[in-house]
Amino acid sequence: MKKVVQEDPQFVKWNTKTLEENEPLFREYLMTAMNRYNQSGGFHSMQWMYSCELREDRSKRGYIRDAYDGRDYLSFDLQTLTWTAADPKAQITKEKWEKDPAIAQRQKAYLEGICTEWLQRYLEYGKDSLLRRDRPVGKVTRKEGYDDRETLVCQAYGFYPKEIDVTWRKDGEVLQEGTFYRSVAPYPDGTYHAWLSIEIDPKERDWYQCHVDHASLGEPLILAWEAPVSTLGLILGCVIAVALLLLIVAGIVLACIYIRKLQDGYRTALINDRRLNSCGRGMFEGIPPKKGRNSPPISQSLLGKRKGGFPA
Repeated sequence: MKKVVQEDPQFVKWNTKTLEENEPLFREYLMTAMNRYNQSGGFHSMQWMYSCELREDRSKRGYIRDAYDGRDYLSFDLQTLTWTAADPKAQITKEKWEKDPAIAQRQKAYLEGICTEWLQRYLEYGKDSLLRRDRPVGKVTRKEGYDDRETLVCQAYGFYPKEIDVTWRKDGEVLQEGTFYRSVAPYPDGTYHAWLSIEIDPKERDWYQCHVDHASLGEPLILAWEAPVSTLGLILGCVIAVALLLLIVAGIVLACIYIRKLQDGYRTALINDRRLNSCGRGMFEGIPPKKGRNSPPISQSLLGKRKGGFPA
C-alpha cells in the first residue's frame, strides 16, 4: 500500500471522492432492500463484492455480488450480462434492472475497464509476492491401519501461492470417498503445506497415484508410494571400509615401529664399534715395537745419542 501511495498520491483521495459521491446511491439501495423485506428500523447493511480476472490468454472474466444483512441478494455474471436473484425479494430488483440494459453495460464497462486496469497496476506494485511461484515438493507415505487396511498420505509442501489441487486417483479415476483432506497450512518461510490421505487395501497399493496441480507446475506432479531403499548394504560397505582403513593405519604404525627399532639397532652397533676402535688405538700406542735383527743395541743407541748430545 505504501508503494501505491508513493507512485500515485491521488489514489486515496480519488477513491474517497468516489465513495462519497456514491453514498446517496448506496443509501437508496439499502432503503429499497429494507422496503422489500418490510423493515422500517434496526441495523441493516448492504455489501458489494467486485471481482475481475485477467487470464494468461488475455481473456477477461468477472462478477458482482450483492449481499443484504450478510446473506446473498443479487449477483451479476459478466459473460451472460444477466442477474441472479437469491430469493423472491431480490427477484423484484432483478426484473427491474434487466428492463434497463444500460445498467448491465455499465457494470460490464467497469469490470473490463477500470477494474482490470487497477488489477494490472496492483500486480505491478506487488509483483514480488503476487507473481511469486514456488514449486511444491511431494511425497507419499504409508501407515498401517485396522482390519488389514492401510492409509496412504500424499504430502505437498514448500509451494506458493496458497491455491493447490491435490487428488487421489485409482487407475486414473479421481477418488473422493475414503479421502481426508487437511486444510492448507502456512510455513514460517511464507510457503504452504497440504496433505491428502486415503484408506486402501494394501493389495491394491500400486493402483493408487496422487496428483498435485499448482500454478508453478507446467504439468501435474504425479506421486506414488515407493518402498524405502534398504540401507543394509550401505551400512555393511561403510563398516568394511572403516575396518580396512583401520588395518591400513595399524600396518603403517607397526611398520614405522619396526623401522625405528632397526635404526636404533644399527645406531647402537655403530657406537659400539667406534668405542672398540678407540680403545684399541689407545692400548697399542704405548707399546714399544719388538726388537728385530736390524735394531741397534740399546747401549749403542744410548751412547750414540749421548755423544751427539753433549759437547766434547
